[in-house]
Amino acid sequence: MSKRWQDLAILAVLFISLRFFALFLFRVGGFITDFSDFNVSFLTFARWSRYGLYPYLDFWMEYPPLLPWMVIALYRVSLLLPPWHDSPLWFNALMGLTVLTFDVGNLVLLYLIGCRLWGWERGRFVGWIYLGLFAPFYTAMGWLDNIPLFFMLLSLWLWIELPPGRRLLSAIASGASLGVGFMFKIIPALLLPLGLKVLKGKGFAICLAVFLIVVSFIATPFMLQSPEIFITSFRAMLGRSPWETVWALVNGYYSYGVIAGDRFSVPESFALYHSRIPGMFSIILWGLIYLWLLLRRDQGGEPAYAVTAASLIFFSYELFTTGYSPQHIVYFLPFLLLTMPNLTGTVGAISLTLVNLFEAVGYFVMFPQERWLLVMAVILRTLGLFTLCLTTALKLIGGNLQLGLWILRAWASFALLCFVVATPLLGKVYIRDRLAITPCADLINKLQDYGAGTDVIFLSGETHDAIYPYLKRDLHISLLPELPLAFKSLEEERLAFFQRKDIKGKFLVIFNPAEPAEIEALDWLEKTFGPGVNVLNAGGCILMEFKRNEEN
Repeated sequence: MSKRWQDLAILAVLFISLRFFALFLFRVGGFITDFSDFNVSFLTFARWSRYGLYPYLDFWMEYPPLLPWMVIALYRVSLLLPPWHDSPLWFNALMGLTVLTFDVGNLVLLYLIGCRLWGWERGRFVGWIYLGLFAPFYTAMGWLDNIPLFFMLLSLWLWIELPPGRRLLSAIASGASLGVGFMFKIIPALLLPLGLKVLKGKGFAICLAVFLIVVSFIATPFMLQSPEIFITSFRAMLGRSPWETVWALVNGYYSYGVIAGDRFSVPESFALYHSRIPGMFSIILWGLIYLWLLLRRDQGGEPAYAVTAASLIFFSYELFTTGYSPQHIVYFLPFLLLTMPNLTGTVGAISLTLVNLFEAVGYFVMFPQERWLLVMAVILRTLGLFTLCLTTALKLIGGNLQLGLWILRAWASFALLCFVVATPLLGKVYIRDRLAITPCADLINKLQDYGAGTDVIFLSGETHDAIYPYLKRDLHISLLPELPLAFKSLEEERLAFFQRKDIKGKFLVIFNPAEPAEIEALDWLEKTFGPGVNVLNAGGCILMEFKRNEEN
Protein backbone atom coordinates (compact mmCIF):
# COMPACT_ATOMS: atom_id res chain seq x y z
CA MET A 1 0.00 0.00 0.00
CA SER A 2 1.41 3.40 -0.99
CA LYS A 3 2.03 6.12 1.58
CA ARG A 4 -0.87 8.10 0.14
CA TRP A 5 -3.39 5.32 0.73
CA GLN A 6 -1.88 4.41 4.12
CA ASP A 7 -2.32 8.03 5.12
CA LEU A 8 -5.95 8.02 3.99
CA ALA A 9 -6.64 4.70 5.77
CA ILE A 10 -5.29 6.02 9.09
CA LEU A 11 -7.26 9.23 8.62
CA ALA A 12 -10.51 7.39 7.87
CA VAL A 13 -10.14 4.96 10.79
CA LEU A 14 -9.54 7.82 13.25
CA PHE A 15 -12.41 9.80 11.74
CA ILE A 16 -14.88 6.90 11.98
CA SER A 17 -13.88 5.88 15.52
CA LEU A 18 -14.09 9.44 16.88
CA ARG A 19 -17.54 10.10 15.47
CA PHE A 20 -18.86 6.60 16.21
CA PHE A 21 -17.96 6.69 19.90
CA ALA A 22 -19.13 10.30 20.25
CA LEU A 23 -22.47 9.41 18.67
CA PHE A 24 -23.31 7.09 21.57
CA LEU A 25 -21.43 8.73 24.44
CA PHE A 26 -21.70 12.49 23.83
CA ARG A 27 -24.81 14.66 23.89
CA VAL A 28 -25.17 17.58 21.47
CA GLY A 29 -24.86 20.79 23.45
CA GLY A 30 -22.89 19.19 26.27
CA PHE A 31 -23.63 20.71 29.66
CA ILE A 32 -25.15 23.85 28.15
CA THR A 33 -28.18 22.54 26.28
CA ASP A 34 -29.75 19.46 24.73
CA PHE A 35 -30.87 20.42 21.26
CA SER A 36 -30.52 19.11 17.74
CA ASP A 37 -32.66 18.69 14.65
CA PHE A 38 -32.66 14.94 15.31
CA ASN A 39 -34.68 15.06 18.51
CA VAL A 40 -36.50 18.38 18.18
CA SER A 41 -37.47 18.84 14.53
CA PHE A 42 -37.15 15.51 12.74
CA LEU A 43 -38.42 13.25 15.52
CA THR A 44 -41.58 15.33 15.78
CA PHE A 45 -42.79 14.76 12.23
CA ALA A 46 -41.38 11.22 12.14
CA ARG A 47 -43.74 10.32 14.99
CA TRP A 48 -46.70 11.47 12.92
CA SER A 49 -46.20 8.27 10.93
CA ARG A 50 -47.72 6.45 13.92
CA TYR A 51 -51.01 8.04 12.87
CA GLY A 52 -50.52 7.11 9.22
CA LEU A 53 -49.46 10.65 8.24
CA TYR A 54 -46.49 11.04 5.89
CA PRO A 55 -44.58 13.96 4.29
CA TYR A 56 -45.53 15.03 0.79
CA LEU A 57 -48.65 12.87 1.08
CA ASP A 58 -50.45 14.34 4.09
CA PHE A 59 -48.41 17.44 4.99
CA TRP A 60 -45.83 19.71 3.37
CA MET A 61 -42.18 20.07 4.37
CA GLU A 62 -39.50 22.74 3.97
CA TYR A 63 -37.13 20.08 2.59
CA PRO A 64 -37.20 18.14 -0.69
CA PRO A 65 -38.75 14.67 -0.31
CA LEU A 66 -35.66 12.46 0.12
CA LEU A 67 -34.66 13.99 3.43
CA PRO A 68 -37.99 13.64 5.32
CA TRP A 69 -38.62 10.19 3.88
CA MET A 70 -35.16 9.03 4.95
CA VAL A 71 -36.00 10.29 8.44
CA ILE A 72 -39.30 8.38 8.38
CA ALA A 73 -37.55 5.18 7.26
CA LEU A 74 -34.94 5.41 10.03
CA TYR A 75 -37.62 6.14 12.61
CA ARG A 76 -39.66 3.10 11.58
CA VAL A 77 -36.54 0.92 11.86
CA SER A 78 -35.78 2.38 15.31
CA LEU A 79 -39.25 1.24 16.49
CA LEU A 80 -38.14 -2.36 15.97
CA LEU A 81 -35.47 -1.98 18.68
CA PRO A 82 -36.44 -2.16 22.38
CA PRO A 83 -36.14 1.39 23.78
CA TRP A 84 -33.54 2.46 26.32
CA HIS A 85 -34.65 4.72 29.18
CA ASP A 86 -33.74 7.62 26.87
CA SER A 87 -36.37 6.74 24.25
CA PRO A 88 -34.85 8.55 21.21
CA LEU A 89 -31.56 6.61 21.58
CA TRP A 90 -31.97 4.27 18.60
CA PHE A 91 -33.53 6.93 16.36
CA ASN A 92 -30.65 9.33 17.08
CA ALA A 93 -28.14 6.51 16.65
CA LEU A 94 -29.52 5.48 13.25
CA MET A 95 -29.65 9.10 12.11
CA GLY A 96 -26.09 9.68 13.28
CA LEU A 97 -24.78 6.50 11.67
CA THR A 98 -26.38 7.52 8.39
CA VAL A 99 -24.74 10.95 8.55
CA LEU A 100 -21.46 9.27 9.53
CA THR A 101 -21.56 7.16 6.37
CA PHE A 102 -21.82 10.25 4.18
CA ASP A 103 -19.37 12.24 6.29
CA VAL A 104 -16.71 9.56 5.82
CA GLY A 105 -17.30 10.15 2.12
CA ASN A 106 -16.75 13.88 2.72
CA LEU A 107 -13.43 13.16 4.39
CA VAL A 108 -12.27 10.87 1.58
CA LEU A 109 -13.39 13.31 -1.13
CA LEU A 110 -11.71 16.29 0.56
CA TYR A 111 -8.52 14.26 0.85
CA LEU A 112 -8.64 13.19 -2.81
CA ILE A 113 -9.53 16.67 -4.10
CA GLY A 114 -6.82 18.21 -1.92
CA CYS A 115 -4.20 15.79 -3.26
CA ARG A 116 -5.36 16.46 -6.83
CA LEU A 117 -4.92 20.20 -6.34
CA TRP A 118 -1.85 20.44 -4.14
CA GLY A 119 -0.09 17.09 -4.45
CA TRP A 120 0.05 14.48 -1.71
CA GLU A 121 2.53 16.21 0.61
CA ARG A 122 0.37 19.31 1.04
CA GLY A 123 -3.07 18.19 -0.12
CA ARG A 124 -3.41 15.51 2.53
CA PHE A 125 -3.62 18.23 5.17
CA VAL A 126 -7.10 19.06 3.86
CA GLY A 127 -8.25 15.71 5.27
CA TRP A 128 -6.33 16.05 8.52
CA ILE A 129 -7.67 19.55 9.16
CA TYR A 130 -11.22 18.40 8.41
CA LEU A 131 -10.77 15.60 10.93
CA GLY A 132 -9.80 18.12 13.61
CA LEU A 133 -12.45 20.78 12.93
CA PHE A 134 -15.19 20.97 15.54
CA ALA A 135 -18.05 22.37 13.42
CA PRO A 136 -18.48 19.44 10.97
CA PHE A 137 -18.12 16.99 13.87
CA TYR A 138 -20.70 18.79 16.01
CA THR A 139 -23.14 19.21 13.12
CA ALA A 140 -22.93 15.51 12.26
CA MET A 141 -24.11 14.67 15.79
CA GLY A 142 -27.51 16.32 15.37
CA TRP A 143 -28.12 17.66 11.87
CA LEU A 144 -28.22 16.28 8.32
CA ASP A 145 -26.32 18.97 6.40
CA ASN A 146 -23.23 16.78 6.01
CA ILE A 147 -25.28 14.67 3.57
CA PRO A 148 -25.90 17.37 0.91
CA LEU A 149 -22.25 18.34 1.30
CA PHE A 150 -21.27 14.84 0.17
CA PHE A 151 -23.12 15.16 -3.14
CA MET A 152 -21.55 18.57 -3.78
CA LEU A 153 -18.03 17.26 -3.16
CA LEU A 154 -18.67 14.08 -5.13
CA SER A 155 -19.75 16.05 -8.19
CA LEU A 156 -16.77 18.36 -7.89
CA TRP A 157 -14.38 15.40 -7.59
CA LEU A 158 -15.92 13.74 -10.64
CA TRP A 159 -15.35 16.93 -12.62
CA ILE A 160 -11.66 17.24 -11.79
CA GLU A 161 -10.53 13.63 -11.33
CA LEU A 162 -11.76 11.79 -14.41
CA PRO A 163 -9.51 12.25 -17.48
CA PRO A 164 -10.80 13.99 -20.64
CA GLY A 165 -11.46 10.61 -22.29
CA ARG A 166 -14.04 9.82 -19.61
CA ARG A 167 -15.94 13.11 -19.65
CA LEU A 168 -19.15 11.32 -20.57
CA LEU A 169 -18.99 9.23 -17.40
CA SER A 170 -18.12 12.35 -15.41
CA ALA A 171 -21.13 14.21 -16.83
CA ILE A 172 -23.55 11.35 -16.15
CA ALA A 173 -22.30 10.60 -12.63
CA SER A 174 -22.11 14.26 -11.56
CA GLY A 175 -25.59 14.97 -12.93
CA ALA A 176 -26.98 12.02 -10.95
CA SER A 177 -25.10 13.12 -7.82
CA LEU A 178 -26.40 16.68 -8.00
CA GLY A 179 -29.91 15.41 -8.70
CA VAL A 180 -29.97 13.17 -5.64
CA GLY A 181 -28.33 15.90 -3.55
CA PHE A 182 -30.94 18.41 -4.69
CA MET A 183 -33.73 16.10 -3.54
CA PHE A 184 -32.15 16.06 -0.06
CA LYS A 185 -31.64 19.80 0.08
CA ILE A 186 -31.66 22.34 -2.72
CA ILE A 187 -28.13 23.69 -2.04
CA PRO A 188 -26.16 21.11 -4.12
CA ALA A 189 -27.96 22.31 -7.26
CA LEU A 190 -26.15 25.65 -6.89
CA LEU A 191 -23.10 23.93 -8.32
CA LEU A 192 -24.88 22.81 -11.51
CA PRO A 193 -24.43 25.96 -13.67
CA LEU A 194 -20.66 25.78 -13.11
CA GLY A 195 -20.74 22.60 -15.18
CA LEU A 196 -21.33 24.83 -18.20
CA LYS A 197 -17.76 26.08 -17.75
CA VAL A 198 -16.09 22.90 -16.50
CA LEU A 199 -17.76 20.22 -18.65
CA LYS A 200 -18.54 22.49 -21.61
CA GLY A 201 -20.99 21.96 -24.46
CA LYS A 202 -22.13 18.35 -24.83
CA GLY A 203 -20.81 17.34 -21.39
CA PHE A 204 -22.89 19.97 -19.63
CA ALA A 205 -25.98 19.09 -21.66
CA ILE A 206 -25.66 15.45 -20.58
CA CYS A 207 -25.08 16.45 -16.95
CA LEU A 208 -28.15 18.71 -16.99
CA ALA A 209 -30.28 16.04 -18.65
CA VAL A 210 -29.30 13.40 -16.09
CA PHE A 211 -29.94 15.90 -13.29
CA LEU A 212 -33.46 16.56 -14.57
CA ILE A 213 -34.16 12.85 -15.09
CA VAL A 214 -33.10 11.98 -11.53
CA VAL A 215 -35.10 14.84 -10.02
CA SER A 216 -38.15 13.94 -12.10
CA PHE A 217 -37.87 10.26 -11.21
CA ILE A 218 -37.87 11.04 -7.48
CA ALA A 219 -40.41 13.87 -7.60
CA THR A 220 -43.03 12.42 -9.96
CA PRO A 221 -44.67 9.93 -7.53
CA PHE A 222 -45.16 12.67 -4.93
CA MET A 223 -46.31 15.16 -7.54
CA LEU A 224 -48.90 12.73 -8.89
CA GLN A 225 -50.08 11.67 -5.43
CA SER A 226 -50.53 15.16 -4.01
CA PRO A 227 -49.57 18.00 -6.38
CA GLU A 228 -50.85 20.71 -4.04
CA ILE A 229 -48.67 19.54 -1.13
CA PHE A 230 -45.68 19.09 -3.46
CA ILE A 231 -45.92 22.64 -4.77
CA THR A 232 -46.55 24.00 -1.27
CA SER A 233 -43.35 22.35 0.00
CA PHE A 234 -41.21 24.08 -2.61
CA ARG A 235 -43.02 27.37 -2.01
CA ALA A 236 -42.12 27.01 1.67
CA MET A 237 -38.42 26.63 0.80
CA LEU A 238 -38.45 29.89 -1.13
CA GLY A 239 -40.96 31.94 0.88
CA ARG A 240 -39.27 32.26 4.27
CA SER A 241 -38.52 35.60 5.91
CA PRO A 242 -34.83 36.51 6.39
CA TRP A 243 -33.18 35.23 9.58
CA GLU A 244 -29.72 35.47 11.18
CA THR A 245 -28.31 37.63 8.37
CA VAL A 246 -27.78 41.34 7.77
CA TRP A 247 -31.07 41.28 5.85
CA ALA A 248 -32.85 40.09 9.00
CA LEU A 249 -31.11 42.72 11.16
CA VAL A 250 -32.23 45.48 8.76
CA ASN A 251 -35.78 44.21 9.23
CA GLY A 252 -35.41 44.20 13.03
CA TYR A 253 -35.70 40.41 13.31
CA TYR A 254 -33.45 38.87 15.98
CA SER A 255 -34.52 35.23 16.10
CA TYR A 256 -33.90 31.98 14.23
CA GLY A 257 -35.54 30.78 11.04
CA VAL A 258 -39.22 29.91 11.32
CA ILE A 259 -41.76 29.07 8.65
CA ALA A 260 -45.25 30.41 9.19
CA GLY A 261 -48.26 28.27 8.41
CA ASP A 262 -49.86 24.98 9.35
CA ARG A 263 -48.21 21.96 7.69
CA PHE A 264 -51.60 20.36 7.09
CA SER A 265 -53.02 23.34 5.19
CA VAL A 266 -51.93 25.42 2.19
CA PRO A 267 -50.85 28.82 3.56
CA GLU A 268 -50.93 31.87 1.34
CA SER A 269 -47.62 33.04 2.79
CA PHE A 270 -44.78 31.42 4.76
CA ALA A 271 -43.17 34.70 5.87
CA LEU A 272 -43.21 35.81 9.50
CA TYR A 273 -42.99 39.46 8.52
CA HIS A 274 -42.86 41.71 5.48
CA SER A 275 -39.23 42.28 4.49
CA ARG A 276 -38.19 45.83 3.68
CA ILE A 277 -35.67 44.51 1.15
CA PRO A 278 -37.00 42.17 -1.57
CA GLY A 279 -35.44 38.71 -1.46
CA MET A 280 -34.74 39.01 -5.17
CA PHE A 281 -32.12 41.67 -4.36
CA SER A 282 -29.81 39.13 -2.67
CA ILE A 283 -30.36 36.64 -5.51
CA ILE A 284 -29.34 39.30 -8.05
CA LEU A 285 -26.14 40.10 -6.13
CA TRP A 286 -25.16 36.45 -5.98
CA GLY A 287 -26.24 35.90 -9.58
CA LEU A 288 -23.93 38.67 -10.78
CA ILE A 289 -20.92 36.92 -9.22
CA TYR A 290 -21.98 33.62 -10.77
CA LEU A 291 -22.45 35.31 -14.15
CA TRP A 292 -18.98 36.86 -13.87
CA LEU A 293 -17.53 33.39 -13.31
CA LEU A 294 -19.29 31.92 -16.32
CA LEU A 295 -18.41 34.76 -18.70
CA ARG A 296 -14.71 34.93 -17.86
CA ARG A 297 -12.24 33.65 -20.44
CA ASP A 298 -10.07 31.23 -18.51
CA GLN A 299 -9.26 27.55 -18.25
CA GLY A 300 -12.58 26.29 -16.97
CA GLY A 301 -11.56 22.67 -17.29
CA GLU A 302 -8.55 22.97 -14.98
CA PRO A 303 -8.98 21.36 -11.54
CA ALA A 304 -7.72 24.48 -9.72
CA TYR A 305 -10.25 26.64 -11.55
CA ALA A 306 -13.17 24.30 -10.86
CA VAL A 307 -12.46 24.12 -7.11
CA THR A 308 -11.71 27.83 -6.75
CA ALA A 309 -14.82 28.81 -8.71
CA ALA A 310 -16.98 26.40 -6.67
CA SER A 311 -15.51 27.92 -3.49
CA LEU A 312 -16.44 31.42 -4.63
CA ILE A 313 -19.96 30.23 -5.50
CA PHE A 314 -20.63 28.92 -2.00
CA PHE A 315 -18.77 31.71 -0.17
CA SER A 316 -20.82 34.32 -2.04
CA TYR A 317 -24.04 32.35 -1.65
CA GLU A 318 -23.65 32.28 2.14
CA LEU A 319 -22.64 35.94 2.03
CA PHE A 320 -25.76 37.11 0.17
CA THR A 321 -28.38 34.59 1.28
CA THR A 322 -31.26 36.04 3.29
CA GLY A 323 -31.35 33.14 5.75
CA TYR A 324 -28.57 31.43 7.69
CA SER A 325 -28.58 28.65 10.27
CA PRO A 326 -25.42 27.73 12.23
CA GLN A 327 -25.27 24.23 10.72
CA HIS A 328 -24.79 25.85 7.30
CA ILE A 329 -21.14 26.35 8.20
CA VAL A 330 -20.47 22.84 6.87
CA TYR A 331 -21.21 24.07 3.34
CA PHE A 332 -18.32 26.52 3.15
CA LEU A 333 -15.66 25.36 5.63
CA PRO A 334 -14.56 22.47 3.33
CA PHE A 335 -14.01 24.93 0.48
CA LEU A 336 -11.95 27.12 2.79
CA LEU A 337 -9.73 24.11 3.49
CA LEU A 338 -9.45 23.25 -0.22
CA THR A 339 -8.35 26.75 -1.16
CA MET A 340 -6.09 27.27 1.89
CA PRO A 341 -4.80 24.01 3.42
CA ASN A 342 -2.42 25.89 5.72
CA LEU A 343 -2.27 27.70 9.05
CA THR A 344 -4.16 30.72 7.69
CA GLY A 345 -7.02 28.53 6.48
CA THR A 346 -7.08 26.61 9.75
CA VAL A 347 -7.21 29.78 11.86
CA GLY A 348 -9.90 31.19 9.57
CA ALA A 349 -11.98 28.03 9.93
CA ILE A 350 -11.64 28.06 13.73
CA SER A 351 -12.53 31.77 13.87
CA LEU A 352 -15.69 31.17 11.81
CA THR A 353 -16.54 28.26 14.12
CA LEU A 354 -16.13 30.53 17.13
CA VAL A 355 -18.48 33.09 15.55
CA ASN A 356 -20.95 30.25 14.94
CA LEU A 357 -20.87 29.03 18.54
CA PHE A 358 -21.32 32.51 19.98
CA GLU A 359 -24.38 32.84 17.76
CA ALA A 360 -25.90 29.37 18.13
CA VAL A 361 -25.16 28.70 21.79
CA GLY A 362 -24.14 32.08 23.17
CA TYR A 363 -27.06 34.13 21.87
CA PHE A 364 -29.89 31.68 21.29
CA VAL A 365 -29.33 29.56 24.42
CA MET A 366 -27.45 31.51 27.09
CA PHE A 367 -28.01 35.22 26.35
CA PRO A 368 -31.19 35.59 24.25
CA GLN A 369 -31.79 39.13 25.56
CA GLU A 370 -28.37 40.41 24.43
CA ARG A 371 -29.19 41.33 20.85
CA TRP A 372 -25.81 43.00 20.40
CA LEU A 373 -24.27 39.51 20.54
CA LEU A 374 -26.29 38.36 17.52
CA VAL A 375 -25.49 41.59 15.69
CA MET A 376 -21.78 41.11 16.39
CA ALA A 377 -21.84 37.47 15.24
CA VAL A 378 -23.76 38.23 12.03
CA ILE A 379 -21.50 41.16 11.11
CA LEU A 380 -18.33 39.17 11.84
CA ARG A 381 -19.53 36.21 9.79
CA THR A 382 -20.53 38.53 6.93
CA LEU A 383 -17.12 40.23 6.97
CA GLY A 384 -15.41 36.84 7.10
CA LEU A 385 -17.34 35.56 4.09
CA PHE A 386 -16.66 38.78 2.22
CA THR A 387 -12.96 38.31 2.92
CA LEU A 388 -13.10 34.74 1.63
CA CYS A 389 -14.88 35.93 -1.53
CA LEU A 390 -12.21 38.58 -2.07
CA THR A 391 -9.35 36.13 -1.53
CA THR A 392 -10.90 33.56 -3.88
CA ALA A 393 -11.65 36.15 -6.56
CA LEU A 394 -8.04 37.39 -6.41
CA LYS A 395 -6.86 33.83 -6.91
CA LEU A 396 -9.12 33.41 -9.96
CA ILE A 397 -7.88 36.56 -11.69
CA GLY A 398 -4.24 35.92 -10.79
CA GLY A 399 -4.08 38.96 -8.51
CA ASN A 400 -2.10 39.57 -5.34
CA LEU A 401 -3.07 36.50 -3.34
CA GLN A 402 -0.95 37.57 -0.40
CA LEU A 403 -3.12 40.67 -0.06
CA GLY A 404 -6.20 38.47 0.33
CA LEU A 405 -4.43 36.24 2.87
CA TRP A 406 -3.39 39.24 4.95
CA ILE A 407 -6.97 40.56 4.89
CA LEU A 408 -8.21 37.15 6.08
CA ARG A 409 -5.62 37.13 8.87
CA ALA A 410 -6.67 40.65 9.83
CA TRP A 411 -10.32 39.56 9.95
CA ALA A 412 -9.49 36.52 12.12
CA SER A 413 -7.49 38.75 14.49
CA PHE A 414 -10.36 41.25 14.65
CA ALA A 415 -12.88 38.46 15.32
CA LEU A 416 -10.76 37.06 18.16
CA LEU A 417 -10.34 40.57 19.59
CA CYS A 418 -14.12 41.06 19.54
CA PHE A 419 -14.61 37.87 21.53
CA VAL A 420 -11.86 38.80 24.00
CA VAL A 421 -13.70 42.09 24.64
CA ALA A 422 -17.15 40.44 24.65
CA THR A 423 -16.28 37.63 27.07
CA PRO A 424 -16.04 39.73 30.28
CA LEU A 425 -19.16 41.65 29.28
CA LEU A 426 -21.03 38.38 28.84
CA GLY A 427 -19.59 37.17 32.13
CA LYS A 428 -21.27 40.08 33.94
CA VAL A 429 -24.52 39.42 32.07
CA TYR A 430 -24.32 35.74 32.99
CA ILE A 431 -23.89 36.47 36.69
CA ARG A 432 -26.71 39.03 36.59
CA ASP A 433 -29.10 36.67 34.81
CA ARG A 434 -28.32 33.68 37.02
CA LEU A 435 -28.75 35.81 40.15
CA ALA A 436 -32.12 37.04 38.88
CA ILE A 437 -33.50 33.49 38.81
CA THR A 438 -31.82 32.33 42.01
CA PRO A 439 -34.47 31.76 44.72
CA CYS A 440 -32.16 33.19 47.39
CA ALA A 441 -31.43 36.43 45.53
CA ASP A 442 -32.75 38.67 48.37
CA LEU A 443 -30.61 36.83 50.87
CA ILE A 444 -27.54 37.24 48.65
CA ASN A 445 -28.20 40.97 48.35
CA LYS A 446 -28.58 41.21 52.13
CA LEU A 447 -25.13 39.72 52.61
CA GLN A 448 -23.66 42.65 50.69
CA ASP A 449 -24.46 44.81 53.76
CA TYR A 450 -21.99 42.93 55.95
CA GLY A 451 -18.43 44.13 56.24
CA ALA A 452 -15.19 42.46 55.28
CA GLY A 453 -14.13 39.57 57.46
CA THR A 454 -17.66 38.51 58.46
CA ASP A 455 -17.83 34.76 58.98
CA VAL A 456 -20.52 33.04 56.87
CA ILE A 457 -21.17 29.33 57.47
CA PHE A 458 -23.24 27.06 55.23
CA LEU A 459 -24.87 23.89 56.54
CA SER A 460 -24.83 21.95 53.24
CA GLY A 461 -22.51 21.74 50.28
CA GLU A 462 -25.36 22.10 47.81
CA THR A 463 -26.52 25.42 49.25
CA HIS A 464 -22.90 26.54 49.54
CA ASP A 465 -22.17 25.85 45.86
CA ALA A 466 -25.40 27.51 44.69
CA ILE A 467 -24.76 30.80 46.53
CA TYR A 468 -20.95 31.02 46.70
CA PRO A 469 -20.41 32.59 43.21
CA TYR A 470 -22.48 35.66 44.14
CA LEU A 471 -20.84 36.49 47.49
CA LYS A 472 -18.19 39.11 48.12
CA ARG A 473 -14.72 37.64 48.25
CA ASP A 474 -13.85 39.55 51.45
CA LEU A 475 -16.34 37.47 53.46
CA HIS A 476 -14.96 34.46 55.35
CA ILE A 477 -17.04 31.68 53.77
CA SER A 478 -16.92 28.09 54.96
CA LEU A 479 -18.97 24.89 55.17
CA LEU A 480 -19.86 23.18 58.43
CA PRO A 481 -18.61 19.55 58.20
CA GLU A 482 -21.33 17.17 57.01
CA LEU A 483 -19.34 13.97 57.61
CA PRO A 484 -16.66 12.85 60.08
CA LEU A 485 -13.41 13.03 58.15
CA ALA A 486 -10.44 13.48 60.49
CA PHE A 487 -12.31 12.45 63.62
CA LYS A 488 -14.44 9.49 64.64
CA SER A 489 -17.62 11.46 65.30
CA LEU A 490 -19.38 14.29 63.49
CA GLU A 491 -19.56 16.34 66.70
CA GLU A 492 -15.80 16.14 67.15
CA GLU A 493 -15.37 17.16 63.52
CA ARG A 494 -17.60 20.20 63.98
CA LEU A 495 -15.93 21.32 67.23
CA ALA A 496 -12.53 21.01 65.59
CA PHE A 497 -13.87 23.07 62.70
CA PHE A 498 -14.69 26.00 64.98
CA GLN A 499 -11.33 25.73 66.71
CA ARG A 500 -9.53 25.65 63.38
CA LYS A 501 -11.47 28.63 61.96
CA ASP A 502 -10.96 30.54 65.21
CA ILE A 503 -14.43 32.06 64.90
CA LYS A 504 -15.14 34.48 67.73
CA GLY A 505 -18.07 36.76 68.28
CA LYS A 506 -20.80 37.07 65.66
CA PHE A 507 -21.11 34.70 62.71
CA LEU A 508 -23.80 34.11 60.09
CA VAL A 509 -25.42 30.82 59.14
CA ILE A 510 -27.26 30.05 55.88
CA PHE A 511 -29.42 26.96 55.59
CA ASN A 512 -32.35 25.41 53.75
CA PRO A 513 -35.13 24.46 56.22
CA ALA A 514 -36.53 21.89 53.78
CA GLU A 515 -33.47 19.66 54.16
CA PRO A 516 -33.46 17.36 57.23
CA ALA A 517 -29.65 17.23 57.35
CA GLU A 518 -29.48 21.02 57.57
CA ILE A 519 -32.11 21.11 60.33
CA GLU A 520 -30.00 18.60 62.29
CA ALA A 521 -26.94 20.82 61.83
CA LEU A 522 -28.93 23.88 62.97
CA ASP A 523 -30.07 22.01 66.11
CA TRP A 524 -26.47 21.21 66.92
CA LEU A 525 -25.47 24.88 66.50
CA GLU A 526 -28.25 26.08 68.82
CA LYS A 527 -27.40 23.38 71.34
CA THR A 528 -23.73 24.41 71.23
CA PHE A 529 -23.94 28.22 70.90
CA GLY A 530 -27.47 29.02 71.99
CA PRO A 531 -30.45 30.20 69.89
CA GLY A 532 -29.69 32.19 66.77
CA VAL A 533 -31.44 35.30 65.55
CA ASN A 534 -33.47 35.00 62.33
CA VAL A 535 -32.27 37.80 60.03
CA LEU A 536 -33.99 36.97 56.71
CA ASN A 537 -36.07 34.23 55.09
CA ALA A 538 -35.84 34.41 51.29
CA GLY A 539 -36.45 31.89 48.53
CA GLY A 540 -36.28 28.82 50.72
CA CYS A 541 -33.05 29.89 52.43
CA ILE A 542 -32.78 31.35 55.93
CA LEU A 543 -30.06 33.68 57.18
CA MET A 544 -29.43 33.49 60.92
CA GLU A 545 -26.99 35.24 63.21
CA PHE A 546 -25.19 33.44 66.01
CA LYS A 547 -22.76 34.67 68.61
CA ARG A 548 -19.91 32.68 70.05
CA ASN A 549 -18.68 33.83 73.46
CA GLU A 550 -15.80 32.69 75.62
CA GLU A 551 -17.87 30.02 77.33
CA ASN A 552 -18.72 28.11 74.13
